Amino acid sequence: MNANKKYIVLIGDIVSSREIPDRDAFQQKLFSVLAGINASNNVNRRSPFTITLGDEFQAVYDRTTDIFLNIITIFRGLYPQRVRFSLGVGAIETRINPEQAIGMDGPAFYLARRGIETIKKSPILIHVNGLGESNASLVNLGLSFISREMGSWRLGRFMILERLLAGFSVKEIAKEDDVSVQSIYKTIEAGYMNLIIEYFQEISQHINRELDRT
Repeated sequence: MNANKKYIVLIGDIVSSREIPDRDAFQQKLFSVLAGINASNNVNRRSPFTITLGDEFQAVYDRTTDIFLNIITIFRGLYPQRVRFSLGVGAIETRINPEQAIGMDGPAFYLARRGIETIKKSPILIHVNGLGESNASLVNLGLSFISREMGSWRLGRFMILERLLAGFSVKEIAKEDDVSVQSIYKTIEAGYMNLIIEYFQEISQHINRELDRT
């Protein structure tokens, strides 16, 4: 095990989980959404999404491949319930558990946990720690704007963004939804989706550069 190798720990936290009226039904929904992501083929997800507490879950990645797609899939799958996410970029000092994201420890987990505590009483939905102070400030400033934009989205926008991140073309989305190409473009423009995708790509590059540092 390389003690200097860095990973991304992603912690998800259900917003206002105690106010969910049917917690059993919601837990089943959460399990189903996470199981669907875990079934997808991503060699960079080293430890699968695992529910750790009633209102929290986590996973471990060694690159950013599909990490923002997975976040948007969870937003879409659990809509209208809101979820906050924190990414911690750093070392893991214990053996990686490929079966469940439990029983591990190290700076990446501490940074992800600190991020959850930072945004817990704010409208911010995505936060990153472990990129260095200046980079993290710029990254999280942009993510705070994206969070506020997504806070007012309806389900349809998350569905379109998810498919764009998955590589679907506008024509394919329009055909699948049985609507005009123009209506999809209007939704993309209204939600600033091209800018959001570009920003996710920029953040991914920042994170991957940090992962390459030892």
